Amino acid sequence: MPKVVVLIPTFDHGPTLLPAIHSALRQTETDVAVHVIGDGAPDSTDLLMKQVTGSERKVHYHPHAKSLRTGEPYRHELLQSVECDFVAYLSDDDILAPDHVERVTEPLARGVDFAATLTLLLGEGEPELMRVDLGDPSDRAMLLGSVNRITLSAAAHRWDSYLRLPFGWRTAPADEWTDHWMWKQWLAEPWVTAESVPALTAIHVPRQYRDGMSNEEMAAANWEWVRRTSDEWWSLQRDAVLIAAANTSSRLAEQRLAEVLAVSTQADATESALRADLHVANERADGLQAQSENADTASRLAAQQRDELLKSSTWRLTQPLRSCLDGLRRTRVR
Repeated sequence: MPKVVVLIPTFDHGPTLLPAIHSALRQTETDVAVHVIGDGAPDSTDLLMKQVTGSERKVHYHPHAKSLRTGEPYRHELLQSVECDFVAYLSDDDILAPDHVERVTEPLARGVDFAATLTLLLGEGEPELMRVDLGDPSDRAMLLGSVNRITLSAAAHRWDSYLRLPFGWRTAPADEWTDHWMWKQWLAEPWVTAESVPALTAIHVPRQYRDGMSNEEMAAANWEWVRRTSDEWWSLQRDAVLIAAANTSSRLAEQRLAEVLAVSTQADATESALRADLHVANERADGLQAQSENADTASRLAAQQRDELLKSSTWRLTQPLRSCLDGLRRTRVR
């Protein structure tokens, strides 16, 4: 029974599997078995993996028909059948630094159920740190929402803890990221302990930075990362990358805060203008109400005067004269 199983799901990347598998086998933690799960992978991938498993006993390949999403049921099936202490993950187009398994499983060896190293977005422009602290209740709540800051290759967990989950890997809804859907299941369980490892040990380049690249070109770029992370100066390079990423993230956070404040200021100005307009409208309404009340008063007074006139002796005494005048007017009309 291996101490650690590294699970690699794959669909159609083919050549990128070679640097990924190589990075998983060169770990400072040597008691590692690599299991590659083919989710409808083409024949070329099957042939490639046959060659790899023929020469490397620690690598195992499990081909399957294409699933609805990313082969989640196949992952669950595998994890129910293997026996190990810890499970780590690796995307077929990512790279693990040599100390990744050692670093990410250290909390698991202390009894922590779920752990993840830092995730950095590498590619065009400056690297950006996706900061998250699994020990912080607010960050845990954030991950249970719509925000995911843990890439597949950064995560690991205890095997016995996985068997306690209500479902394990399962087909994610169409509006959910497969991996995030799984992390939510972990973090939703009150008994699950989780811990972040403050280290850059998984190299992840988002797909949008590789648009237009062939699988062979991506594999070549990943072999360069294998070489770079094997360099004796990697620890210093890694520190420099982390500092640059932290600076980028800090600057972007300040920009976003400034944008939020600008929107808030504009909203305050708009609210003040609306309040002023409402005040003017209220004053006009009060004026119209006063005019209406004055008109009602005048109408009421006129009605009173009319009633008083109709009841007066003068009105009764002049009745014959008014009748005579009305007759004259009718005569003129004819």
